[in-house]
Parts: sequence; C-alpha cells; structure tokens
Amino acid sequence: MFGPDFNLSKREYQLCKILWKNQPISTGALIALCREQIQWNKSTTLTYVRRLIQKGVLENKESTIRLLVSKESIDQYYIDSLIESTFHGSASELVAFLEKHYGMKN
Repeated sequence: MFGPDFNLSKREYQLCKILWKNQPISTGALIALCREQIQWNKSTTLTYVRRLIQKGVLENKESTIRLLVSKESIDQYYIDSLIESTFHGSASELVAFLEKHYGMKN
C-alpha cells in the first residue's frame, strides 16, 4: 500500500472521531472511552484499532495510539469520492443539488 486507505466503514470512522478529540491516548484509555461513548467492548475496540493500523490510518507505539491522518484528509477523500461517483466529477453539480434540496445559496 502506498498511502493510507481512507475508505473507512462507519464504525472505523466512529473510532477516528474519538481519536481526533483524545489523541495521543493509551490503549486502555481508548478502550474505556469506546465502552463509555459507543458501547464497544475491549475486543471490538482492538479489532477496529487493528483494522485502522492495517489501513495505515493510525499507529500504536508502546501502547499509545494516534492517528496518522487528519480529519480534513479523510473528509476530503469522501467529498472527492462523492463528487466523482455521483456528480460526474462536477463540484458545480453538487452545489446545484445542495441549493435545490437544502436551500443552500452562495
């Protein structure tokens, strides 16, 4: 893999949101936060940590976990993917859609 894989599942993104607010964080503290905030047990939390490590999105060094990518990078990936797949690469088509359905104006 050449860089991080930003194609995250909903649950992987949930874990990233917790990490953006609390990193760097010990593995134990992350497990406790996930139990409190999203009702995950230890095994579930460690499974998603492992998946995100494999995707190159986070690292776990000496039982300290931190993200290797910013929220903005992941958000940019999803916006670019949405524009490309749904609006044929046209950001102006996205803006027109938002104006029509959500009353957004320039």
